Amino acid sequence: MARVGFVVSDVNNSAITADLSTTAVVLLHADSDQDANSEAMPSSGYLSHVELHFTSAATPTTVQAHLTWELAGDEPASGQSAATTLHALQTSDEKGAAIGIDQFYRTPALATSAGQIYLWLVLDSGTATLESARLHWAEHLGR
Repeated sequence: MARVGFVVSDVNNSAITADLSTTAVVLLHADSDQDANSEAMPSSGYLSHVELHFTSAATPTTVQAHLTWELAGDEPASGQSAATTLHALQTSDEKGAAIGIDQFYRTPALATSAGQIYLWLVLDSGTATLESARLHWAEHLGR
């Protein structure tokens, strides 16, 4: 059976807005302080989906995302997702979404660091604090 895991957001980010800028980029990596079950991404594998949890999210109704291999955002790791509806969570002003990635990858030599990737987010309106993000992966076992 293939090894599976996820990488997590580094820290909460209150700057997620309707403007795609460097303030909307989030490092995803193994971080036992954020989630003890997180594991670094293998050098090649499959990206399944990303789970997002926002707080202070009264205004936005959709989110879009894409991945890059480095912080500058010049080396894409995925395409831009379609606008995904944010659904209400149990606590007031908290919203969540799961965005499918569904692609195989091999980490390029130009990646900032092995085992990590950058998530870029843009909301349709307003602002929100990203409480957490988890990108799920599976290790590639074939040729």
